[in-house]
Amino acid sequence: MPSTYNGIGTHYYGKKNIIQRTGECSHCGRQTALTSYDTRLWFVVIFVPIIPLGRKRIVDQCSSCTYHFALDADKWETAKQLQISGAEEQLRANPTPENAIAVHRELVKFHQFDEAAAFRRKAVAQFPASAQLQSEFAEALAHFGKTAEAATHFERALALRPDLPAARIGVAYNRMDEGRLDEARRLLDFLESPGAAQLYSLSPLEDLALAYQKADRHDDALALFAKLQEALPQISNHKGFRSMVQKSEKALGRKTSQLPKRQVGWRDRFSWFTRSRQPGSASPARLALVLGAILAIAGLGFAIANEYIRRNRTLHIVNSHSKPARVEIVGIGGPRTVARHESLVLPEGKYRAVVSGPVAEETEFEVRSDYFSRWFDDPAWILNVGGDAILVRSSVVYRSNPPPARVDILFGNRFEFVPEVTHPFIPLPESLQMKSGESRTLVDLQFYDGTAENLLGYLADRDRPGRALDFAESWLRTHPDDESILNQYLDTARRLKASARAGAYLEKSLAARPVRTAWHRAYQILHENAADHAGLLARYDAFLAAAPQDSALLYLRGRIDSSPAVARGYFERSLQADPDNPFPLYGIAYAHLCAGDWADARPLLERGGELRPDDPRYGQSLVQVRIALGETTAVVAEATGRFWREPGNPLHAFRLVQALAANGGDAAELRKICDAFEQAHSGPDKSEYRSVEAAIRRHTLYLLGDFASLAKAASGKTPAERTQRAQALLEQGQLDEAAKSLPPASDDDDLVVESLVLSAAYRQAGNAAESDRWLARARQSLESGDEDSAQAAAWLADAPPRDASAAKAVTVPPRLKAALLVAVIARHPELRGQLAPLAARLNIDRSFPYRFVERFTAAEP
Repeated sequence: MPSTYNGIGTHYYGKKNIIQRTGECSHCGRQTALTSYDTRLWFVVIFVPIIPLGRKRIVDQCSSCTYHFALDADKWETAKQLQISGAEEQLRANPTPENAIAVHRELVKFHQFDEAAAFRRKAVAQFPASAQLQSEFAEALAHFGKTAEAATHFERALALRPDLPAARIGVAYNRMDEGRLDEARRLLDFLESPGAAQLYSLSPLEDLALAYQKADRHDDALALFAKLQEALPQISNHKGFRSMVQKSEKALGRKTSQLPKRQVGWRDRFSWFTRSRQPGSASPARLALVLGAILAIAGLGFAIANEYIRRNRTLHIVNSHSKPARVEIVGIGGPRTVARHESLVLPEGKYRAVVSGPVAEETEFEVRSDYFSRWFDDPAWILNVGGDAILVRSSVVYRSNPPPARVDILFGNRFEFVPEVTHPFIPLPESLQMKSGESRTLVDLQFYDGTAENLLGYLADRDRPGRALDFAESWLRTHPDDESILNQYLDTARRLKASARAGAYLEKSLAARPVRTAWHRAYQILHENAADHAGLLARYDAFLAAAPQDSALLYLRGRIDSSPAVARGYFERSLQADPDNPFPLYGIAYAHLCAGDWADARPLLERGGELRPDDPRYGQSLVQVRIALGETTAVVAEATGRFWREPGNPLHAFRLVQALAANGGDAAELRKICDAFEQAHSGPDKSEYRSVEAAIRRHTLYLLGDFASLAKAASGKTPAERTQRAQALLEQGQLDEAAKSLPPASDDDDLVVESLVLSAAYRQAGNAAESDRWLARARQSLESGDEDSAQAAAWLADAPPRDASAAKAVTVPPRLKAALLVAVIARHPELRGQLAPLAARLNIDRSFPYRFVERFTAAEP
């Protein structure tokens, strides 16, 4: 608020776009005229404007006390246009009462009262059965002093939903105005229930008590005052409340009071010292001195402006939780409820925030800037409840041929200082009117409302890699059950060669109880190598010694045992301890899958899928099992239904084209699915799905056996495209070209499969040297993996085992085992009779090397 001393200071000049209404001043509480208008703030000397400090929008200036809100006029106008039009567009796209409420809120927030009145008539006709709509309209009308119209909407809301708290409160006030106080109390009885103060404001009970008092019904008034004391014990020390209670007690002639003894603090004892004093009037001599020292006064004006800025900083409080947070900045007013974003004006200094609701925490922070930056910078201070809100800071340059926006992601901190933000939680304008050659940079700060998976992928691919791991660790701190992010974190850490960091992070949670199975599995995966195996076994033996009947620990111990029989024993003990633990079910089912025992795996996968319906491992494995058991037609029917209900889901598209291929579907059928998947992503986010669409197209070409088209489509430089091009060339017998196309050596199973198939193909073509070279590469990769992979590598030795039952017991995925057996048969043709039937049985997945294995196992010895 502007202030002057002896004619020097800040002052408003000019008024435009004036809107006036009758309402209650939020500062002095009087029912009076409230005026809003555009003006300009100046630094003045003898009330003469000297330095312009910016255009302002004055909101609700009280005609009695002159208290008002002042906002930047340009930001006000930009926000008005963008937020109203955005809400209206959302309502057109999705006509619901909630979106209608959002439009009305934007209209009244920006004082578009005539438009709001017309909109209310239209919305009530469109949603006649929405009590929430009626209640929201009523509350807005009451806030702006239109009590008669508000009363009508409150009555309608109560008729539609008698249990709606806002409607009951609104109608209760109507009853108070009519003198029907007992009816009002029945409507407000929910506020008298224990714990109501945690959910609602109890001011209606206070107003009802005062109405009883005014009607000389002091017993009823005191009963309500007692309810308020019970719910809000601190109110008994409030001077005004004590006066109200004492008034009724005096009227009834009571000798004892229901009030406790008042506690008097130092502020009360020394209030005479802290009372403000009015400055004296200026003398003519002093005015003359001011006029003679105009330059010094201008400097003083800058100092005053600087002090004004220092005392009026904005703290943004953000909350990403579904539950509102109760936030109190100690020493700055009372607690406030923050649903998503609230702003608070306070002077620079050190503060302590006390937060309750979705989290319980205390945060100490400092709002501070240096002297000169106050004039030129646009900083933002953010209090982030729980550190869980993810914010995006975008720096956009407005000029002809502008550079791409620079984007920063903020996360994980309970308090953030951002040096430059011109549009905090306000959308940036689409364009600016500027002079030719002019350039301006605007910076906004917004909530990130996308998925954590997409953000982690963005950070890993485009930003500093360490930020991706920072984000995943921050997210998992408050979302420990998010297995998708956990798995993505694990993959990212391995890709960035940061396994040691990920292992240290995961290790901190190993002792947590109940056991976080997914975290332990991730930790075990990081240590799946021969060097760490003995230590890993010892650690889980120690865990089990402390809790021998813990189902999760029994499963995890079995998971890392190198003996399939011993592992199964642990899995069975795990199920005995907890029959609803899905992990040992998959452990046993996996052994059956690796052996090609489809019928034995099926019931275990079905039960596991019931327990973990969102885990794709069960669903994908069950699809393969059912195809192996001859249920392809039923699988196609189910996959078709799921896909057309959600044609934009990549998993549904992938499963359907695989099922169609297994059922003999032709090219037209499979390409129709690819077309529908692409059409489902025809909106603004289409670019995000282009790589997925291309991958499904290429996979479909392999399923159709169109290897020439696949080699042409996979002409890019990414590892995935290079690998698929190698697959296509290999299937066509172009072995040298296929070998050149493969990306560098990797631990990925897909590249191990490529190496094994190349070894078999070169052996068939009579090139023993190349066959041995690719076999050695595959063997080296397998030996560097877990115990199961090391056992599989033994089959690539010069003298492999000759017992087919031993091959069946090797626990590696069916697709990898089929490729392994093909490579062994190519080098040891005498084993074809024993191993080829098992390889053919395991060759169910239509992905590479399905076609090669099919031809190889069907060939005559």
